[in-house]
Amino acid sequence: MERTDRTIGPPGRRRLAVVAVAAALAIGACTDGSPTQSPTPTATPVTPTAMPTEASAFPMTVDAGYGAITLDAMPTSVFAWGYQPVDELSVLGYEPAGYATRVEAVPPFLNTTWPNAVALGEPPSLEQVVAMGPDLIISDNSNDNAALEDVGAPILKIRANEYLQAFDELILIGQILGLEDVAQQFSDNFKAKLADIQAKIAAEPSVTVMIVYPGVEPGVLGMWLDSSFIGTLVADLGTDYALKLADLGDTDLEGDNANRATSFGLVQLGLEKVVQVNPDVLFVLGTDDFVASLAENPAWATLNAVTNDRVSVFDRDLWSRDRGPAAAQIIIEQASHALYPTVFP
Repeated sequence: MERTDRTIGPPGRRRLAVVAVAAALAIGACTDGSPTQSPTPTATPVTPTAMPTEASAFPMTVDAGYGAITLDAMPTSVFAWGYQPVDELSVLGYEPAGYATRVEAVPPFLNTTWPNAVALGEPPSLEQVVAMGPDLIISDNSNDNAALEDVGAPILKIRANEYLQAFDELILIGQILGLEDVAQQFSDNFKAKLADIQAKIAAEPSVTVMIVYPGVEPGVLGMWLDSSFIGTLVADLGTDYALKLADLGDTDLEGDNANRATSFGLVQLGLEKVVQVNPDVLFVLGTDDFVASLAENPAWATLNAVTNDRVSVFDRDLWSRDRGPAAAQIIIEQASHALYPTVFP
């Protein structure tokens, strides 16, 4: 079992709107036996091609698909809540006034240092955010954003449930902050990297892949679907993503799973579902101890991915919780090696 612990140019599956008050502008994203630990790649920062400049489009109304906000002028102080908003700003080389993540720090794989930004945990303190005086909040749509409404700043809600959305949102945020050229450069670099990988694996046989992580209760696994951020990303690496939303039955969608599947691209089911799907390759987002706990179930040894030594363990923060463009860039590098080790040794 291997342990391994960046933009996009094709049209996104969902369009984001940037509307000037005087005129409507539709904006899209151009648009092995024993585990081993390899060095964790980090996101490659993009050097801004220009400093932020006041755009003539203000006031503007923007919408990332989770509610429109109006900005009277270019923001001068931003607060970011969540891994993806932090990822997006790190790509742009933009240091916010403050940010909140579950670990009270910028994820190390983003290769970003913000010496002047105030780091908070989740959920962030309303009083501390107010003290920063932001004129824009960028927050994951899954957060309790109502808790920040009293700050008085507009809240741009984002969430990439498919990986192309992360690049749509990167372009949008770049336009808001006068850094669209930086966003586009990162997007173009990612597009070229992905195209290069696709060309190198064109003659390789397709494999079925499934991605799991610790579930909400013992005996249950979280399972990403083909419609999710990571499912769509891995599928574009020439795989046949094994757990498809369209193939789920009524039993699979009982309880909260129906909402999870349609809203977030995931379900919580037992190991028997993995056995049923039986993918060629299995990616586990967690720890070696978690994998060892799975191996205690006799069914684990029956999986094709286990018998053929095609189980890889990855960082859950990077692969599952971030969902930003920088994370996507690192993931395609790690996944390419795990999927096609002879092509990418």
